[in-house]
Amino acid sequence: IRMQEPTTQEEIDRRNNLSTKVQAASDIMNLASDLDDPESRLKLLKTLISPIIQDSDIVQIIQDKIDALEE
Repeated sequence: IRMQEPTTQEEIDRRNNLSTKVQAASDIMNLASDLDDPESRLKLLKTLISPIIQDSDIVQIIQDKIDALEE
């Protein structure tokens, strides 16, 4: 049996805040689904998720796709 520390209210608030941000980004991307330009959608996605996620590799993958479309 492995014991874990109880979840604090601060952790619950942080998770809820992150969930709200991700949902807002998803809603905006759904609204932007009518854009015919994939480059614009990728730029929008990058702008929306850059402040949310801590993994720079994900942002770099999106940037690489943007760069490939610009060529």
